[in-house]
Amino acid sequence: MKSRKHVLKIAAFFAVVAMLLGCTISTWARDIKKGYRVYPGTSSFSLELNSGESISKIKVNKKGLKVKVRANNYSEDVIVDKAKNAEYNKENPKDPVKDNRTISLRTFSTKPGKYKVTFNIKKGKKTIKKKQKITVYVGLPLTSVKFAGKTYKILGKYQGSKYWSPFYSSYDFITKKSKGKFSAKAGYGYKVVGITYEKYNEKKKEYETVVYKKGASLPLYKRKGESETYNRDYAGTKHTYKYAPDYSYTSIVVYLRDTLEPKNNDNTSKYVKGTYATSVGVEFEKF
Repeated sequence: MKSRKHVLKIAAFFAVVAMLLGCTISTWARDIKKGYRVYPGTSSFSLELNSGESISKIKVNKKGLKVKVRANNYSEDVIVDKAKNAEYNKENPKDPVKDNRTISLRTFSTKPGKYKVTFNIKKGKKTIKKKQKITVYVGLPLTSVKFAGKTYKILGKYQGSKYWSPFYSSYDFITKKSKGKFSAKAGYGYKVVGITYEKYNEKKKEYETVVYKKGASLPLYKRKGESETYNRDYAGTKHTYKYAPDYSYTSIVVYLRDTLEPKNNDNTSKYVKGTYATSVGVEFEKF
């Protein structure tokens, strides 16, 4: 029974290594999939072990993924009153407290691919050597968009910071087109479930959010100018301010559902059928 518990905990570890964003672990062996998404750059996250356990000598077989234990960063619960603990867990079945040690790890990822990871689980004088194969996809919920026949990538290489954030992301793009069809490509583990854009209402003289229908032509609108005139008595002048935009633009929102972790789909919108995990804003501008 004890060895099975170790297997479950270790399986949870690799689910999280591949997921990267900081969170407390609740993933078990039945949730392990063939591939995982990771976010580019450096991050840290928490991992729950059995009380008194520690992980050491983590090694990855090739460049592109690094995992490091933050040895002096952990919290631990040790049950000292079984009756009180059982009573609390009965009242809080979704968030029970048990013997556990939550440690912190740092992950650095730059390249998608297949990796072999080896490490040790240690408790007291006993050490168990483990290894695991994982497939990593590096990216964001939204990887690219297409407007008027041209594809625009969200993620790119950044030459400034080599170790902390080797990527840059962009959501504002310049186009030569005044209108065109729009589409969005989701990253690994996400699905596009809705798209809206800002349309200018001539009658109301304001922008309003409308649902974008696949295959339709999406127009860019020129912002309306404004002007104001007032006296500056202290200077003895009449001051006029005028602003007339010289470009057209459109503001788009892409709604994405998490297909790997359905529990993350806790958002709702009148523009989306069902729930979704996150939304990403994109703008196109024509000068």
